[in-house]
Amino acid sequence: YQGAPAVVTGYVATVSKGAVIALLIRYVLATDVLSYDGVYYAIAFVAVASMIVGNLLALLQTNLKRLLAYSSIAHLGYLLIAILVVKSATHELVMETILLYVAAYFLITLAAFGIVNLTSEHESEDNELGVIPYWRPF
Repeated sequence: YQGAPAVVTGYVATVSKGAVIALLIRYVLATDVLSYDGVYYAIAFVAVASMIVGNLLALLQTNLKRLLAYSSIAHLGYLLIAILVVKSATHELVMETILLYVAAYFLITLAAFGIVNLTSEHESEDNELGVIPYWRPF
């Protein structure tokens, strides 16, 4: 995320996550993999760990691209929790929920990287988040 242009980073952040989620959903719906407790708990552990680690590390960031990278890790955890619900809910409801979440995530992530692109002319490594209001207050 750090060295790439914001437009490329936004594209990679959205498309790669969309592909991973699409493959996971297809695999979970085509097989009965969540009926195995070991797989279910492993996915649950990865989901919870990514939510905790992603959010805690995002709190420490002052660089906007790094903050979005750690936010992306946390969002993967949220999506994994939604995939785990397939075991106990109707598949249609879970699919609608995941698709709505992914669509909103794509829009918000692309908008965030658009803002990063607009502010990249003033990019400062020291405290990027602290000076954005001074660059473009409105």
